[in-house]
Amino acid sequence: MGRIEHIFIAPEKGAQVQAVPAVEAICECGLKSDRYSNDHDRKDVGQQVTLIEAEAIEKFVAETGLAMAMHEPRRNLVTRGIDLNSLLGKRFDVGE
Repeated sequence: MGRIEHIFIAPEKGAQVQAVPAVEAICECGLKSDRYSNDHDRKDVGQQVTLIEAEAIEKFVAETGLAMAMHEPRRNLVTRGIDLNSLLGKRFDVGE
């Protein structure tokens, strides 16, 4: 079973992302206190929450030799053990 390892939010464009232990997901809106929860900050309705696999970050580091911390890709949810590409275009649940 996959899991979420990190949660990051940024209150506005260009702001440093903040790691949070939990966050409220608001249906059809996004993550509370994240800039993409505001309609005027999204290019379209599909940009409510962003996800990335921890394994993809680790693979990048291993293949390039460059350092990259989990927050640097600026994605909201960093997962482990989940094939995110298989979820494209599908509705799925995260957490309870």
